[in-house]
Amino acid sequence: MARYPYRKAGNTWDRIFRNNYNLNLSDIESDIKDANSALDNHETSKTAHTSEQIDHGGFSVANRIKNLYSRFANLVLNHDGTSIKEVVDIRVAMDGSIHPTAKDRLDYDYNKITDRIQWVSVKDYGALGDGETDDTAAIQSALDARLSASKMHFVRFPPGTYKVTTSLRVDSNTYLWMDGATVGRFSQHNATIFVLYRDGVVTPGYSGVSNVIFDGGTIEGNSHLYTGGFTLLTAPHASNIMIKNVTFKNVRDNHAIDLPGSKDVYIKNCFFLGQETSDSRFYAEAIQLDTAKSGSYGTIDSGNLDGTVTKNVTVENCYFGASAEMGAFHAGVGSHSAVTGKFYENIKVINNTFEEMRYYSVKPMKWRGVVVSGNRFLNTYGGVYVAPIPDGQLYDLGGTKVTYETGSDVVINANTFENMGEKAIYVLGRKEIYQRDVTISNNIVSGTADGKKGIFIRYADGVNISNHQSKNTGSQAIYAEFSKNISTSGGEVKTTKTDGIKLNAVKQANINNVSIQDTGTHGIMTHGGCSGIDLKYNKITDPSQSSAGGFDGIYMSNDTTDSSLIANKIRSSKKAPRRGIWVTATCDNIVAFGNDTRCRAVEADSYRNSATNKIETSGNV
Repeated sequence: MARYPYRKAGNTWDRIFRNNYNLNLSDIESDIKDANSALDNHETSKTAHTSEQIDHGGFSVANRIKNLYSRFANLVLNHDGTSIKEVVDIRVAMDGSIHPTAKDRLDYDYNKITDRIQWVSVKDYGALGDGETDDTAAIQSALDARLSASKMHFVRFPPGTYKVTTSLRVDSNTYLWMDGATVGRFSQHNATIFVLYRDGVVTPGYSGVSNVIFDGGTIEGNSHLYTGGFTLLTAPHASNIMIKNVTFKNVRDNHAIDLPGSKDVYIKNCFFLGQETSDSRFYAEAIQLDTAKSGSYGTIDSGNLDGTVTKNVTVENCYFGASAEMGAFHAGVGSHSAVTGKFYENIKVINNTFEEMRYYSVKPMKWRGVVVSGNRFLNTYGGVYVAPIPDGQLYDLGGTKVTYETGSDVVINANTFENMGEKAIYVLGRKEIYQRDVTISNNIVSGTADGKKGIFIRYADGVNISNHQSKNTGSQAIYAEFSKNISTSGGEVKTTKTDGIKLNAVKQANINNVSIQDTGTHGIMTHGGCSGIDLKYNKITDPSQSSAGGFDGIYMSNDTTDSSLIANKIRSSKKAPRRGIWVTATCDNIVAFGNDTRCRAVEADSYRNSATNKIETSGNV
């Protein structure tokens, strides 16, 4: 069909006839050129038609080929595992060419494959792997022995212990196969073991090393034997990096993996074991997401310090804990510095185990588009710490700035927290700028230390908690202060040292359909000038278990205003509470109806609403 609609010239030779005639000729010429170009492309294209699209005798070509192949295999080759015909068939190469002998065909295919990839062994270049000999130069020679920068360069580390004394430089398109091998520090030095950059080479943005795979083996820091800060692997300005089945061990003050300004990084099935830090480096992560800025990594050309931020990182099915020689890492995955105006984006921490970590295990600081899901936190100091960058660690490219910035769009889902030394989930903004848009769903918290909350929210806007399961917390299961737009729905809170849920100076919050049992003090408490608080359909059983008659099922106090209590139920079979619901006289404009406070309260008025401008119905009992 013509691409241009042709115009009617008319019956009279005039200006309109002439113009339309000329335009039609021009359009016809363009259509002919397009048709010729389409035919040329069709003739040269490898995918002009698929075999499914071509009809032959009422069947597609794909069908006829498959049919004939099956008949050929059945009648001629007779695939029974014993026929000499199968041996003859081996002479046919993968591209369909036929060779005089099977060996000729295998050699032909081997050359075809090796034309695309390159295999070398570090031992071919003199590495001994005995743990005593310095193998640095030999390994570097193997890494550099590529025939073509565009081909995948496979470097094999046979089982052994490889001593390295300076950094090993890894270039693009390299596959390091280290299964059964240990590569690392076996004498005093502080050089990073593997670095994915070259000194003096400018690689702005994400134009550095790409397409690198580390597979298997152990990268050993031996920091229990040697002094000084130490990192095992650094990848700045890199892209498309996969690290799988690798064990990272024994780091001091720094990181197992440092990612300053990289993207598209996938870390899976790895072990991160053993770290010691000085008191001032208590926050050091096993995997650090960083920005390409001064102080981020090494001694490099200043052109690389362009503020490129790390993004698109997945850490999955990894274990973080202690080694036989050193305690667990302080932090697992996180950030602790950044550049103003730039955010770590699209970060996923999925199905990992964090055990005995000595600081917060996951630290989404200034992260956007975050998923922390399916992880187990066992006997760790803290779980997930959502926060802005700490003071003094937020920079522009000209120097330190004090501009505060927080992340957003954080999902914390289906994680398990057991025996936490601190908070399981800590959401912290700043008075100047709130942490925004955090979803906390389907998590299980089983135990926090005495005085420690399960979920702590401060200076946040838009936190949604759903189906949260909590028991044996050393303080409140859920605590929010100086925040707004906080929602808690569903789930179960059991056995808290103090209140089940407490709101302090919170604007616009709702707590709906939560089961709260065996709280030390109040079931739910609001104070500190809360407003817009809606408590609906909650069931509170056995509040005030630390002191009979000392606390209430729901306690609204200290200038709580413009709030509602609807269809909440309070029950008690153990120590009796003071009241089921008590709204103090400092509160104003409280709506209450349908609440049931038949809980054997110590006070005669189990339901008491002393607020000014209260609105009630007879449904409260």
